[in-house]
Amino acid sequence: MKKLWIVVLIAMIGLAGCGGTPAPEEKDSWAELGSQFVQQLADGEYEEAFAQFDDTMKEALPLADLEQTWLAVQAQVGDYVQEVDWARETDDPYEIAIITGEFANAYIDIRVVFNADEQVSGLFFQPSDYQP
Repeated sequence: MKKLWIVVLIAMIGLAGCGGTPAPEEKDSWAELGSQFVQQLADGEYEEAFAQFDDTMKEALPLADLEQTWLAVQAQVGDYVQEVDWARETDDPYEIAIITGEFANAYIDIRVVFNADEQVSGLFFQPSDYQP
């Protein structure tokens, strides 16, 4: 688990400088994929979510760790309630869907990074600046 947090922290630092583009009114396919992925986590469909990982993610965050990570987020900020906002970024060659989730006690930006094959290449949770 310690290895996972180091990987997540390093990746968050690396992506911190990426600029976002304002979200259009309708989600594009990348944002829709991100929403579906987050909903799978929220529904406890960890195997389905894990199946979308690329090989590197499968090694860095095995199925059991994916479930533990989601449960740890909820232990810290409460149960997932719903998606309240989204945005998209591009960090060539990656497409990043940022799904803002409302949890019982906080808003969290869930960054789902996709490669060109629509596989999840990164997954990051961070506090959101979202204001309802």
